[in-house]
Amino acid sequence: MPQGGKRKIGTAARQAKKRAVKKQKPTHTCVRVPRGPTSLLDVVMLLHLQLVPFLKPEDLARLLGCVSRWLPPDVRDSIATAGLKTIYTRECGHFGEKCIADWHQLMPEAVDGGEGPCATCDAEPPQDFQLPRLSNARMHLLQAACVMSDGILPACGGPVMFSLAEALEKQQGKEEGEQKKLSNSTGQKLPTKIDTNNVEQLTRLMDSVEIGFGTRFFSSRKQNFPPTGAVEAHWRGITVDLEANTAECQFCESIASSVSSHRCERCTEVYAGLLQQHCTAIYQPRKAFMLHYLKHVRYVKPPRGWNCAADEFRQDRFLDFMGGFTPAGVLCGVYLTDLRIPEHTLTRQKLAPGAFE
Repeated sequence: MPQGGKRKIGTAARQAKKRAVKKQKPTHTCVRVPRGPTSLLDVVMLLHLQLVPFLKPEDLARLLGCVSRWLPPDVRDSIATAGLKTIYTRECGHFGEKCIADWHQLMPEAVDGGEGPCATCDAEPPQDFQLPRLSNARMHLLQAACVMSDGILPACGGPVMFSLAEALEKQQGKEEGEQKKLSNSTGQKLPTKIDTNNVEQLTRLMDSVEIGFGTRFFSSRKQNFPPTGAVEAHWRGITVDLEANTAECQFCESIASSVSSHRCERCTEVYAGLLQQHCTAIYQPRKAFMLHYLKHVRYVKPPRGWNCAADEFRQDRFLDFMGGFTPAGVLCGVYLTDLRIPEHTLTRQKLAPGAFE
């Protein structure tokens, strides 16, 4: 065969081989994966540590209210703890420190009488608080603290914000064995959540922290007796219309009607006017606020031995308690105290209308 024929055969073989290789090569197609817009949840999950320093506690509480159900527990607790730390420095509200500024105490061991900031704790908040983690307790405490900051703190000092999750958490730890026995014998488990509609559960949890507190809180026997002080008389005499956003006090009206029955009518009139002003500025807004945001609002008289410590009378530092529950099971309120505030801390700007020396 001539040489030119061999060249043609070789060229045809190489071309056929190239065509076979091209068929074997995979064809790459550009596929675009659709991406949705970045959600708020994505931002919180990825950048919550960077966002927290720029947000106020009120903003953090609202943020948790929007996305908490989708957040992991550690992220949720981290955000709530950051908000509580801001309140620690801004409002001097300590949580779980067992000091005069500790708001998370069902029965405070000491009370802030206006002498100044807490002297036993550091100015900077601790790395973490001794607070429960069950049932989103920290998030609910932050939300309660923000609510109390709006309606209670402007007129009262040292509020109470006690999460019953602490009682539930301790109870679960102590009764773990009993819980297993109960579930095995009756087929039912002890509750792991706080139901604020269940008065029996609320009573039991409060009694487990302070003996007799829950029973006293929900008892209605004292309502049949006349008030024993002016504050109780105001509180029980106040009626609130939440729809019309109005309040009135029957005790104030009775004082005004009895002015003419006293000898010194002018002095009694001035005194009655001061009481009415004080009730309008302090008692009526506080009760209206509690009835709007809290459940089971009560005025609780102290049981025997309430103020006793080591068999000594504690000078009536803690008298009556006014408060109620948030829907999440945080008891919020204030104690009426008899602790004298030093004169050098009093100024006319700090006194509510109707106050008198």
